[in-house]
Amino acid sequence: MKIVVCSYRGGSGKSLFSLMLATSILENNLIIEADFLAPSLHYLLDDVNAYWNDYLLDRPVDGDLIVKQGGMRFVCTKPNDTDLFTHIQNREIWTNEFSDRILDFLEYQSSIHDNIIIDNQAGTFFSSIVHVFFSDVILCLVRPDIGDVIGTRDYLKSLNKNFYIIWNQVLDRPEMHDIIDKWNQIYFESMDYYLGELGRIAYDQEAVYLRWVKQELFVYGTQFESQVKEIAKKLEKFTEID
Repeated sequence: MKIVVCSYRGGSGKSLFSLMLATSILENNLIIEADFLAPSLHYLLDDVNAYWNDYLLDRPVDGDLIVKQGGMRFVCTKPNDTDLFTHIQNREIWTNEFSDRILDFLEYQSSIHDNIIIDNQAGTFFSSIVHVFFSDVILCLVRPDIGDVIGTRDYLKSLNKNFYIIWNQVLDRPEMHDIIDKWNQIYFESMDYYLGELGRIAYDQEAVYLRWVKQELFVYGTQFESQVKEIAKKLEKFTEID
């Protein structure tokens, strides 16, 4: 199963969610970091010698592309790669040369791993749309503010693929859930490709502290972890993951 975690804009929590989702569904999962504008995994992993960028650009790969750490497998993106930046909106190269390489890699890794989770780049760049196109399941993270909600609706309309919504960084206010119910009804439930909401993740100070201050790879023992596990259970129920 190829699962893409996407969003309309950056800062929606895709990377941490992708990591914790991978720990919640089966074992033998591969995480591909495909966020070329704001990658973060390389800060948390040891001994990263090759990157997703290198594979896409057909550059020499010095070492194994897949990094093993914490019982998981990762493919990281190199930050500030000016060579790749020039191609992010090049439709021809992403729909031909790069897409062929991505498809070959995903097909081979699908024969080895139970699930491939793609931490995607935000927005409608060709570099992000291609990764969505090759995925079986789309999980879209949306922050509960009206600008993100409207932008997410327009973003998902442009994809024309079935998707699930996950609300992230929800404030601990009772009336917040009433507002989200209303936003779901107005902006998402009427969309042709809407498969439903998988969950709402509260803003968790402990998870933020562990990740960005202590630089922990996984935020075990937090409310964030337990809520992602609940989402994983729903995902297993609604998809072919078992």
